[in-house]
Amino acid sequence: MPSPFSHAGQLPPKQSPKASPSLSPSIHSLLNNPSEVDTPFDNDYFGAPAGQDASSLFAGEGSNGSRKATSPSPTAMPPSALATASPGPVGFQNLLTPDPAHTYGGEAAQRPHKRARPTSSSSSIGSFGTGAGAFDGPNGSRGAEDEEEGAMEPPATRVRRSSSTSSTPAPAPSTPTIPRRSASPTRQNPPAPAPVASTSAARSAPPPPPPAPARRGSLALEPSIFNVEPIDEFTREVADWLWGFCAQLDWNTVEIEAKIGLLVDRNGGMRVNLPVPIETILTDDTGLRFESNMTVNQHKAFNHLLNSRVEESAHPSYSFAPVRYSHTRELDTFHEIPAVQGQPKRKVRVTRDQKDKSKPPVVVEKVRVADMNIFSPKRLFDWRVSVSLEMPAPIPETPPTHSRYKDRISYSHQLFQVDLTQVTVPSSPKPTHELEIEFKRARGLLEEAAKEQRGEENKYLEMVQVLLNNIRMLIRNASNP
Repeated sequence: MPSPFSHAGQLPPKQSPKASPSLSPSIHSLLNNPSEVDTPFDNDYFGAPAGQDASSLFAGEGSNGSRKATSPSPTAMPPSALATASPGPVGFQNLLTPDPAHTYGGEAAQRPHKRARPTSSSSSIGSFGTGAGAFDGPNGSRGAEDEEEGAMEPPATRVRRSSSTSSTPAPAPSTPTIPRRSASPTRQNPPAPAPVASTSAARSAPPPPPPAPARRGSLALEPSIFNVEPIDEFTREVADWLWGFCAQLDWNTVEIEAKIGLLVDRNGGMRVNLPVPIETILTDDTGLRFESNMTVNQHKAFNHLLNSRVEESAHPSYSFAPVRYSHTRELDTFHEIPAVQGQPKRKVRVTRDQKDKSKPPVVVEKVRVADMNIFSPKRLFDWRVSVSLEMPAPIPETPPTHSRYKDRISYSHQLFQVDLTQVTVPSSPKPTHELEIEFKRARGLLEEAAKEQRGEENKYLEMVQVLLNNIRMLIRNASNP
């Protein structure tokens, strides 16, 4: 992302946007333009006979560097610096005075045999603007802010060499040679030439090149002035809420899921309209209820979108985590267990597979623990995060109070499972359509939360963030009713 702060009033060149590393370009296009992708949805899901398996449709299932310094303009130099750097007659005192154009942190004291070079009026006094020691701003420019910051000081590890000298420095004599005054006041003897190393020796041991200073424009954008990215408050709130309700429960029976739907007024039955512009966690949902339902067209669109993900991840060239697919048809019956020895009555659910009736039924007692409602005014759906307990139970002897048929397609991806379900109740001729996302193994999430509580390295917040990402990506790609 280019920085909004530029030098000399010019923005740095824009870089082409990069696709998300977690999504291939086709997936990225699909999630942002689902209507433009022509992928057939599962027709069997909505109209296949009870004995037909839709799995045949998916046979393939399964560098920051050092900062550049810039020399100020001559007008920004103090008068003393101007006087020192001005060229003068080559005399005895001038030979003993280090040339400011060749002074780098005491370099003149280390090389007293070097003869002073008078500078011309065309070069900036006290500037390091030419040769190997140039320190430019971003993209070679020198901004006014560099001059004000005193960026003239070069890095201490950089050695400035004159462009007229050899890349191999001549060895300095142990005692500096001081020229004697001539009888004539206008003529002086030049200093004795220093011994020059042989060409073969210079080639055999060249000095290492000075490190190139990094340009400001090449520095990556840091997350803050402290170079730390703050934890997202929304994610932190959901994570703390989950841990607060799950810490003391039996982690083997905990179910953590999220459903999409609408928050409606209990009286009028219309979607609520709250004075907030973006998604918001509700701390008081009095007078509201959550309806986990959508239209048939929206359900088909989600089916189409998720089927496309299955097909794409099954391609041999796909290098990310695969998306698996399964299709089930089940019958749920609900039973009430009378209160015994002061305990309240319980509700038990018995689930039987309608495609393979040889499988034993699954009997659980489901207990709701807590719900968090999130209002999302910019989207077509709101959503809810729920914590429940699903405890194994024996087959009840009491007759069922009611039943329902579930025609469900499940999409499995890493830690999560997305369930797209059509629910039919015998007492209602019109089916409902639901979408929910759950952790396939809630215990793994809570183990990471416990590590965070102990101050150990963990992935708790990252796992919660992926749950929120899945919800947001789905509702942002929902179709109109």
